[in-house]
Amino acid sequence: MMGGWFVATAVGNYMVSIIGMLWGGLPLWVLWGILVVLCLISALFIFSIMKKLESATA
Repeated sequence: MMGGWFVATAVGNYMVSIIGMLWGGLPLWVLWGILVVLCLISALFIFSIMKKLESATA
C-alpha cells in the first residue's frame, strides 16, 4: 500500500509538471479550459462507476 501511495504521488507530480510546461506556451484561457474539461471527464468517470464503488464499500 505504501508503494502504491508513492506511485500515485509521483504520477500526480508528473502531471503537474506537464501542466507547468503548458503554462508558458498557451494562452491562460486555453490552459484553464483544458483543466476544466479534464475535471469534467474525471467527474463523469467517477459517476459512471458509482454503483461499483458503493457496492465495494457496503
